[in-house]
This record gives sequence, C-alpha cells and structure tokens, in this order.
Amino acid sequence: MCIRDRNDIAFSRNSSFLVLSNEEGQIILFNYDTKTSQVFTQRHTQGILSVDFASIGLIATGSKDDTIRIYNTTSLTTVNHTFTGFFTNDVVNVYFSPNETQIAGCSLDGSVQVFNVQARTLYHIFQQPSTNRCNTVHYSRDGKYLVAGFSNGEVIIYDVSAKNVYHNFN
Repeated sequence: MCIRDRNDIAFSRNSSFLVLSNEEGQIILFNYDTKTSQVFTQRHTQGILSVDFASIGLIATGSKDDTIRIYNTTSLTTVNHTFTGFFTNDVVNVYFSPNETQIAGCSLDGSVQVFNVQARTLYHIFQQPSTNRCNTVHYSRDGKYLVAGFSNGEVIIYDVSAKNVYHNFN
C-alpha cells in the first residue's frame, strides 16, 4: 500500500486497523486481517494533518480547512460530525481523551479547544488564538490533564475538569 502525500497515520486501539490521511483530504482505512484498504467517500476540502482512532469505531481528523471531523468506521460514506467555525487556521493535531468522550484539537491560530464527542458541542476553549502556533496536544493517560506545545517553546498543562491552566513551562 503506497499513499502519496501521506500526512499522518494512526493505529486502531486493538491494532487491527491503520488509518492514513493525505494532502487530498482523504482518509484511508487499512484492515490487517483482510489486507484491504477502503477510502472514505466524504473528504475534507483541504489536506488532513492529523488523525486519531478511538476504540468505539470513530476516527477524528484535523485539516487545513480549519475543521475537525469525526468519522464512523462502520459507515465509510458519511461523516458523523464536523466541528466547523471554531478554528481560524489549520487544525494540526487532534487527540481523543482516554475515555473517548472528548476530542482535543490545536491549531496554527494558537488555540487549544476540546469538544464533547457525543453531544457534538464545544466543551471548552483552553487557549484563545494567539501569535504562537499550537503544534501538538495530548491527554494524560488518566484524562485529567491536557498538554499543549507551542511554536515559542512554551508547554502548557491544562486541568481538563477544572478548565484552567495547571502548569506553564516557559
């Protein structure tokens, strides 16, 4: 399997699937058992920069079209939900919380935002847009904290339930 202009790759939680994204806004699901791949028919309007896989059969993508999309792996033809209008620049990293109820995203606009997957709503904006691009975001294993790294070298840990900064490494 050769995918041109591949941007990101993620394993499913049970390692039986691999999801790949590309510059054409596509996501491709590769099944290890059958050695086959399937392309999702609905795509982003621009390149996908980040993917994450949840064990509940969902895939999250962050794109140059300033959106996060949630896809359902049982139906490759539809998008479960699109979070649009929240970011003003490329969404460069997406990450499911360990209990898979939230999806965090960060953007070149400097913002760090968390969404409720089931309710399809914004949970909290942890970082407002700024001149410092956010490059990466990840949850702690217990889901209590969210860490984000920025272009100026700053690393911020947020307390997810308290909705505030826990620690700032300047």
